[in-house]
Amino acid sequence: MKILIATKNLGKVKEIEALSEEFFPLEEMSFLLLKSFEKQIEVEENGCSFYENAYIKAREYSRFYKMPVIADDSGLVVPALKGEPGIYSSRYAGENAKDEENIEKLLFHLKDIKEKKAYFQCSAVFYASEKVVFHTEGRLIGEIIHEKRGEKGFGYDPVFFLPEKQMTLAEISLKEKNQISHRRQAFYSLFEKIKQWRENESF
Repeated sequence: MKILIATKNLGKVKEIEALSEEFFPLEEMSFLLLKSFEKQIEVEENGCSFYENAYIKAREYSRFYKMPVIADDSGLVVPALKGEPGIYSSRYAGENAKDEENIEKLLFHLKDIKEKKAYFQCSAVFYASEKVVFHTEGRLIGEIIHEKRGEKGFGYDPVFFLPEKQMTLAEISLKEKNQISHRRQAFYSLFEKIKQWRENESF
């Protein structure tokens, strides 16, 4: 079965591929990337929630490329900042902002705020047709620190601190991250649903 992963974020692709191996032998499942296609489209993420953005991406890419698509929308939520950066996490400091710039803006807004609790939220969607759509959610709770730590991961990982591990997400291995992450939770459930559907199409 071939599935398109609707993201240009290679860090995200690696995490999704690693998680899929727990459910499907390599010969049963193969993923295609957007850059594999000569014909490209731009899908506007104009939803008001992580779920809406993930659904829009999965639906539009599936209709255009005529194949099953997995899409997700995920980001950092800081309650003390009224939910920011939220669905704007990847472009918090501007449309083409780099991770470093997004982190700088986040820390600037938090500099006078004592409450640093935060969580990563992930909404994942599998879209094969209008009648075959699966949706799952995942959440990882932690807090924001002002000193970047670690070289692994991407996005806000260097400042997202896990109290139970006394480390940031950027300090733990991909294997460790895939055991606890918001994306792990969402995609674990999503791949379970895809597997059941493949085994029994009446699912």
